[in-house]
Amino acid sequence: MHQLMFWDWNFGLMSYSQTWRNHRREFHRFFNQHEVNNYRSIQLRESRSFLRRVLASSSDVTDDLGQNVRQIFTAIIVKITYDMDIVDFNDDYIVLAEKAAEGFSLAAVPGLFWVEYFPILKYIPSWVPGTYSKKMAEYYKPIVESMRNTPFDRIKDGMMKGEITTPSVASTLIEKLSEESKEEHSNTIDEELARNVAAVAYAGQLSILL
Repeated sequence: MHQLMFWDWNFGLMSYSQTWRNHRREFHRFFNQHEVNNYRSIQLRESRSFLRRVLASSSDVTDDLGQNVRQIFTAIIVKITYDMDIVDFNDDYIVLAEKAAEGFSLAAVPGLFWVEYFPILKYIPSWVPGTYSKKMAEYYKPIVESMRNTPFDRIKDGMMKGEITTPSVASTLIEKLSEESKEEHSNTIDEELARNVAAVAYAGQLSILL
């Protein structure tokens, strides 16, 4: 079901292979015990913003706290990965991540969809009665695609126009991609891998949103 919803780019769901190793290698470059120290300023800034929001929250402390916790994790990872600021809980990137998390959660429920028992059902059109799994996949697939591609494309376009100068995971991957394209025998990374690695970092917040 994850495949039908376009989650197969997530190397956390891939089987062990050279493709998986390539993804893990690039991901580990940005998220390891030494590299995380470079993100301290972002974490401090967002932590202070989180505390200010909690202190200014309404009387419904439980709901506000839950929203603020989700916002701080999303804000930190989006800033690190794409150098984008999350303004409030209604930010498009929080809404997008929550909708994607919703689909991921449904796809992870064992036995919820008949297509898990009868894989041939994925080839049947969604208008056929009983193809609930196809309808759900068609609903969530563009959401997951947007989560993977929209912020990456924004960074890529901004770099081409000279508008993006602050380093981030995505911009560093794009720079490496550009450098390797000039080298005849260097192909350790391609754009699909770069998109996937950045999106996996973005999707890493899903455990908080679920």
